[in-house]
Amino acid sequence: MGEESGYEPLQQPRRADAVANRQRLLDAARTAFAEIGATAEVKDIAERAGVGVGTIYRHFGSKEDLLREVVLEANAEFDRDIEACEGLGDPIEAIRQQVSALLSVTEHYGWLFDAILGGQLPERVTEALDERAADVRVMSVLSRAVEEGALDPQLDVDVAANLLLGLAITWKYGKLSQRMSPGDAVDRTLHLFLRGAERRA
Repeated sequence: MGEESGYEPLQQPRRADAVANRQRLLDAARTAFAEIGATAEVKDIAERAGVGVGTIYRHFGSKEDLLREVVLEANAEFDRDIEACEGLGDPIEAIRQQVSALLSVTEHYGWLFDAILGGQLPERVTEALDERAADVRVMSVLSRAVEEGALDPQLDVDVAANLLLGLAITWKYGKLSQRMSPGDAVDRTLHLFLRGAERRA
């Protein structure tokens, strides 16, 4: 009993340090990839985190493993935001919040678009991306809005979902972000969308 009581306090700080170092590396990697892209070097990530290069390899094994972890983190963040939107009682507000979540993840992880389009992500990393998750979730809320009578019963939910998701592409590559805030972009997009999609009396 005495040995066990003396053992835990010695191990706990080491575990806490390891967790803190791992999170610091993920934060540094996210920042480096956002500024430089998927080609960011391990050395640069280590410097940003204030650790040695060896620490990265001890935690993740390789740059590819670290990149995959950041991608999984982006997916998880988006999933949490989208799931919260799906729980809203008002389907129109749920759609608004979904599009807002999309722009938020675009601002934090927009570099992934460049990496995917440029073929810079290893297959093992791209496998971590659920490419249909976003449109399926938006389609689900749009379908609910149709069923509840908030949107036109003839609405093509597949096309509508992809139309709304397209805002992320124009936000990333167009000049809209230079002219307005994400909130304004979402409000104006939804205004135009609803003018055509709302059910008429």
